[in-house]
Amino acid sequence: MRIVSSQLHLRHVRFAGPSGVGKSTAVRSVSSVVTYRPAPITLLGDPPRPSVDATDVGEWCTPSGAVVSLIAASGFAVPDLERLGALPRAGATVLWLFGDRRDGFAHARHWLERLIVLPEVRRLTVAVTRLDQASIACPSLSDYEALVSCFGSNVPVLAADPRSPRDVHDVLHVALRGSFVAGLTA
Repeated sequence: MRIVSSQLHLRHVRFAGPSGVGKSTAVRSVSSVVTYRPAPITLLGDPPRPSVDATDVGEWCTPSGAVVSLIAASGFAVPDLERLGALPRAGATVLWLFGDRRDGFAHARHWLERLIVLPEVRRLTVAVTRLDQASIACPSLSDYEALVSCFGSNVPVLAADPRSPRDVHDVLHVALRGSFVAGLTA
């Protein structure tokens, strides 16, 4: 097995989002190497909290042959994403959101409010999953687009299934080609 180190590549894509949304699944569906998942650790404190060390790391090769590091951050707490600050700011961030939950907007707003203040998040793409399983009471893709536009007009919003390599490839292409969104507003 080859050891994967996200520090070896100039291009990075970080996957963020709530626990269980499919970040690790997305990494595994397109990674060209076996991903390495260290065991989660609990940081001491009051209250104790899980560490972002529970990450999945992989590599994806673009059609042009460039290697991109993929990092799926733990979905336990947004502030833990600050530990990803050691990564180059040239990377992109994909926020994965549930499309089949009535509280989808609350989750989206929660994550967006916290991600946009991190200096590491200069290129953001939003991927909404499970829209095909959503009930009428759940927000639609256009509803998510309207919400995300309140945080930044240049943020692309896509429907994607993290189990589908083709969908994840599409998300990665959009994320890497995306414009810098340093002017995000809350």
